[in-house]
Amino acid sequence: MGGHPGRRRERGQSIVELALVLSVLTLVVLGVVDMARLYGAEEGLTNATHEGAKIAAEYYSQYSGNQAGLVSLVKSQVVQEGLIDASNVTNLQVTLQNPSTPDYTGQQIVQVSMQYKFTFWGPWSLIPGFSNPLTLPAVTSAEATR
Repeated sequence: MGGHPGRRRERGQSIVELALVLSVLTLVVLGVVDMARLYGAEEGLTNATHEGAKIAAEYYSQYSGNQAGLVSLVKSQVVQEGLIDASNVTNLQVTLQNPSTPDYTGQQIVQVSMQYKFTFWGPWSLIPGFSNPLTLPAVTSAEATR
């Protein structure tokens, strides 16, 4: 029993310090991963909405009496092109606008708007005022073909 009693306390202190540092480091890594995922989801949503507007503009005249069919077509294209989960896409709307500005006289603009529910992996919902899932909006317009 000729050990050093001071060394034992130092080892215990090191374990406590390691636990504190690892917990903070884990939160930082989760934050970086969540922000990268959020950026990727935002880019995917923007691209998907753009593709949806192109499809809606191309097929608008064929689906003029079937708005639900056009929305279904756009949603399937949006999910396919944007690599986003269909169950998280909400409020998908396809509308036709007749602009009154001189530059667009006689043209019809198709607008696709939607929202996407993004769920964070980290414990960020514990922060007051922070919502999980976060709703990301996107709107894109394209000229309708006749």
